[in-house]
Amino acid sequence: FPTITIPATVAFDVAEGTEIENNVNVFALTTDPNPANNFDDAIQTVTVETDLAVVKTTSGVIEAGGTATWQVVVENNGSSIAASPTTVTETLPAGVTNALASGTGWDCAAPVSGVITCEYNTDFIGFAPGITVTADVNSDVTGNMVNNVEVTGINPDPDLDNNTDSTSDPVNTDTSILIEKSLTGDEVVAGGTTTYQVDVSNSGRADARNVVVTDPLPNGLTFAGNVTSIAGDWDCTEVSTSPSTVECVLNGTLPASGSDTASVSFDVDIPSSLPLGTIVDNVATASADNADEVSDNALGTPVGVSDLSIYKLIWD
Repeated sequence: FPTITIPATVAFDVAEGTEIENNVNVFALTTDPNPANNFDDAIQTVTVETDLAVVKTTSGVIEAGGTATWQVVVENNGSSIAASPTTVTETLPAGVTNALASGTGWDCAAPVSGVITCEYNTDFIGFAPGITVTADVNSDVTGNMVNNVEVTGINPDPDLDNNTDSTSDPVNTDTSILIEKSLTGDEVVAGGTTTYQVDVSNSGRADARNVVVTDPLPNGLTFAGNVTSIAGDWDCTEVSTSPSTVECVLNGTLPASGSDTASVSFDVDIPSSLPLGTIVDNVATASADNADEVSDNALGTPVGVSDLSIYKLIWD
């Protein structure tokens, strides 16, 4: 007789190791002298096939000093139900704090040594509910931020290549700086010396890197030294003599959010030939690797100071 093939589908939620027994009987209208061989059965043991996969994406742009958000999606691509628990392990990148993870039905613990563990205690096939991960990004972070995630289950998984995923995103470090220039010395006296002060602050969310103040001195004024780092560590030098141009470099970074102001002062010599009443408009410019240039000026008007003497001679 021709072979009879009977296809059957095993329910996706049948447990691993379950034995399925299939019985068959054959009979005919004619007399069968040996009915003992008209019956047979087959027993098969169920194996579970789940294929867990995870995909991680970044929401929006990662900014230094801001909040980063990632989405994690777990899927069971297998034909069998993924028995609980399913575990997601989130390895946080360096340079973040206050990390949190949450998702419907997921039990996510607080980070331990930079790792968040989430468990899903429901059997599922297809997609599990998504997980959202957030973290505050430190203001001094630069370069790329790499975030890794892994999913594991208790059932055999024939394809482990899709059990991990990662994101790598450039960190936006743009910030904004402010400058204030002031005349802090004594009155501007032609032929004398006075003092200028420069204050630089950071109003953005990222630390400002390589802050430099450039001050081309007007009206024949010249750099006279006496550099004082009032706040922050500054190095000031004369980088040009025509006109005398002062360049002050801040060592280190300028913290974000206006938490610190870096200040420096230096002396300048005023030419004795500067006409009285001249308005000395001194403009300084601050720049940083990750901020637009800003400028401010300080005004001063020189006065004349004379020390006259008179002598009278009597001739005999």
